[in-house]
Amino acid sequence: MRLAALLGGLALGSGVASACGTVTEVGPTAIVLEVYFNESRGTKALLISGTAELDGVPVNVFPTSQRPEQLTGAPFPVPQTVRVLLNDSRGGVPVQVTVIGLNSDGDPVEAATQPVTPLARKEVSLTITLRPFTDQVDGGASDAGIGFDAGTRDAGVRCTCPTGCCDASGGCAMPIVLPLGSQQQLAIILSGPTNQFCTGICYPGRANAFSNGACLCGSTPTCGDGLRCGSASGGRCLCDQSSGCRGCCAANVCDNTRVLCGNAGNACQRCEGVANTCQLSGR
Repeated sequence: MRLAALLGGLALGSGVASACGTVTEVGPTAIVLEVYFNESRGTKALLISGTAELDGVPVNVFPTSQRPEQLTGAPFPVPQTVRVLLNDSRGGVPVQVTVIGLNSDGDPVEAATQPVTPLARKEVSLTITLRPFTDQVDGGASDAGIGFDAGTRDAGVRCTCPTGCCDASGGCAMPIVLPLGSQQQLAIILSGPTNQFCTGICYPGRANAFSNGACLCGSTPTCGDGLRCGSASGGRCLCDQSSGCRGCCAANVCDNTRVLCGNAGNACQRCEGVANTCQLSGR
């Protein structure tokens, strides 16, 4: 299953992620992420997400994003470096960063997750080394904490799932839960053709189920840009200060049009008066 590009940038509020150089001691609140991977596994892009704990519930710190945005098969040397800019309010709040390596077909081939604590108005460096997804049928070691084989099936295992794709045992795939620290978890949802072995994943934080060929949040389609799938809400797409919305939130819709004012997932407000306009800052 091909995983499409998600967002134009890794961001929170007005923050943007980009290729970067050396770490600076004073400046914006940011994570300088250096990712190592095995070129022989074919990684050509990185799917990056970040979560933090809010009242015991993991929430998105910035939108899940793919780097580069398009899978072109171009050379992808090791390591890759990405700067993730955050709102200064994230300083001192632990963040769990998860990185999934995608091959040129958009299939996940390796992954890792690691905690980091941003510092207000400073850059902190984080090095992550990706580990392979493993074949449970072959009995391989699960280096990334995930058992998932996107390759050809073997050992005589047959897929028997009329409502979705199959995991390594041949039964209907269940979410694979990654422990992310104190009371935090990230559910990786496997995806693929119905009644066949899983070949991909649904976007972390934006879906909590896969059925009949579709990634779902509860019983509705996967959440869009700037939204998160709230498990505590009964599986609804939510827009709030923790969903990664770069504009404002109105009735659980992320508005980036600047017709309504607000940013960083705050509630939208209408700019009244002929001479009043919404600035790029959201004011």
